Amino acid sequence: MSDGSGSYSRFLSGDRDAIDEVIKDYKDGLIYYIYSIIGDMELSEEAAIDVFIKLYGHL
Repeated sequence: MSDGSGSYSRFLSGDRDAIDEVIKDYKDGLIYYIYSIIGDMELSEEAAIDVFIKLYGHL
């Protein structure tokens, strides 16, 4: 099982196609982490999307 570090490293190295794998690897954990803070699943999903958009825009 992959921990996502390979796809994240590729993304940081400039492989923009790796973002799909990064999202797949980290999406659920990020959503549940945000949910543990704000307690609203819909808002947590929206916030996770915002995080990935910002991550993609920073590269």
